[in-house]
Formats: sequence, structure tokens, C-alpha cells
Amino acid sequence: NTAPRVRGEHSDGFTLAPAPLDHVDSAEAEIAALLEKRDTQRNGARMSEIAWQADRPVDYWTTLLSIDAASKPATMAAIHCAYSIGQMVGMYFKDFFARARPAHLMPNLLTVVPTPNHPSYPSIHALQNELVGLLLLRLLPDSMKHCYGDTIGAMAFRLAENREIGGLHFSQDSDAGRQIARWLDQTYLRILTTMQSLLADARAEWNVAGHAPMRNLPYLNGISYAAGFGGSTTTPE
Repeated sequence: NTAPRVRGEHSDGFTLAPAPLDHVDSAEAEIAALLEKRDTQRNGARMSEIAWQADRPVDYWTTLLSIDAASKPATMAAIHCAYSIGQMVGMYFKDFFARARPAHLMPNLLTVVPTPNHPSYPSIHALQNELVGLLLLRLLPDSMKHCYGDTIGAMAFRLAENREIGGLHFSQDSDAGRQIARWLDQTYLRILTTMQSLLADARAEWNVAGHAPMRNLPYLNGISYAAGFGGSTTTPE
């Protein structure tokens, strides 16, 4: 365990300096935001998501992309790498800052799932899922990015935001997780040979020969279907 620290600076210049939350008065705006989310956004759908995503957030990515370890093994390996890297790096920063969880300052947040017994800042869910999104946008072909790009970003954001709605993280925890993910991606993962090799294998899984453009749904331009598919290619009026 370490004493709480207020500023972290990596040797390459990357810096994190979160706003102080050492007592309720300094955390007033963050707590007010969490109380508003508790009172307005904990509906049935969100409650189910928050509970499931506590342990199985990867299921949301596999559902979005309709993949599994059998159909896209390298893509799945890249996703799991993002989770493993995010877990290790995130725990380093959690130990460094040793920030209290929201429920430690405001117990009546009534968290949706039990508060984890490690520090709050940064959010590892935000870090991991932002990193998944960044890697997916690098490995997917351009036609897939055209259709999935916004959804991938929205998925990463929602997975992190759900932790705030559940009372488990402050918004600054989520912001820091996303910031760390972008730093890791730009500074290390883009030059790590093993990661580049894995992403190349994953990219090859999506660039399947024998596919033709789908033209019958203009708003899905760039999606492809197997050349032998007998569907219409006529653009509707």
C-alpha cells in the first residue's frame, strides 16, 4: 500500500494530476453528478448491464462484432491483450494514487454491485475498453471502420459510464482511464513488435477474399457479403 499521491509523471513525460477528492467538500461536484446518475439512469436495462459488465465486459464486444475464439482467434487475442495490459497498468496507477471510492465518501450511493477493495482512480474498465476500441479501429478493414467506428467509440464510453451510474467510479476516474489507454497505444503498443504481429494476424482475419460490396442498402456502404450470396444488389428508390 502507498500513501495517496496527487500527481504522477512518467519518465516519458506522461502526467496525471487529478482534481482533489480528499474530503466531501472538494468532491461535491463529482458526488452530485453520481447522485444524479443514480436517481435518473439506474433503469432495468442499465442495472442488468452494470451487473454483467462487472466481470464479463468482453461479451459486449463479441456480440457487437459477432465473433468468438473459433471464428476470429487473433482478434479475440488482441481484445484479451487489451484487458490484460489495462489491468496491470491500471493497478499500478491505482496503487500510486490510492484514491477513495465514491461509496467511501458517500455510502448512500448504494452501489449496484459491491465496491471493489482496491482504489478508485483510474477506472480500469475505462482504460481496458478504450484500449480495446483503439486496437479494433487499427485492425478492422476500412469498410468495417466506416460502419463500426462510431459504435466502437460509443461502446467503450458506455462500458466506462456504467461504472459511474453504478456508483463505483467518479467521472474523473473514467477520464483518466481513457487518457492512459491513449498514452499506452500511442507510446508503446504502436511500436511493440509482438503487438504489431498480433494485429497483423487479426487484420488478416477480416480481409477475406471473394467478397463483394453490398449495394442494396445505401446507408451500409462498405459492408461486404460473400460473392455467392444471391441477394439483390439493386439500390432502392
